[in-house]
Amino acid sequence: MKGAIIEISTPRDNWCQTLLRQLPGATIAVNMVVPSSGARCIETVTIQGPDIGAAIDALRAHDQVSTVLVIERGKGFVQARLVLNGCPVADLLRTSGLIPRLPFTVGQGGDRWAIIGQGGALRDALQRIQDAGLTGRIVQRIDVAKGRNSLTHHQNNTLRRAVAAGYYDYPRRTSLSQLAEMQGITKSTLCETLMIIERKVVHGHFARQGEHELDDDAAVAGAT
Repeated sequence: MKGAIIEISTPRDNWCQTLLRQLPGATIAVNMVVPSSGARCIETVTIQGPDIGAAIDALRAHDQVSTVLVIERGKGFVQARLVLNGCPVADLLRTSGLIPRLPFTVGQGGDRWAIIGQGGALRDALQRIQDAGLTGRIVQRIDVAKGRNSLTHHQNNTLRRAVAAGYYDYPRRTSLSQLAEMQGITKSTLCETLMIIERKVVHGHFARQGEHELDDDAAVAGAT
């Protein structure tokens, strides 16, 4: 299974770029992106830096950020769930069918995504980026080993407990907080573990189907 790392410019007035300019020592990792209703989306992010209080204040003051829910805060970091009014990342995921490998990092001026996707979907995504007035380019092609999608013994046990407790039932029979308490770990630790597990399961599904093969030459041509 093949993929690519694509570099996408982020609008200067986006919340992440604004925060990085205001707090030069900060780093941002996006752990989860979920398109929501209308133009909204939900992101779970981890921000590290010397002044976490200022980072939270900057988030709450930004016009693009509708809601900030602090999941966990410690010395030099905060994990938060954001409800955003408009997000180029979520829009691209909603319309392109691409699957980004999470977490991905946000740097000054742009994001870098490791993408698993068919050549046609990747070319379409790059075109959509250009149509939106942004720039996107492939900076590296990658082979995604199928073995990386297998669960560790600990991850397998965590998933079994979650399934047995009804966490994946609809409606859910237990909450994330209750499940974390049952397993004797913090809610944030369990949340991160489950996101890693879910990512592996999704990637493993597509690997077994033999999908998302990139036409390298065509993909590079689409980036120019």
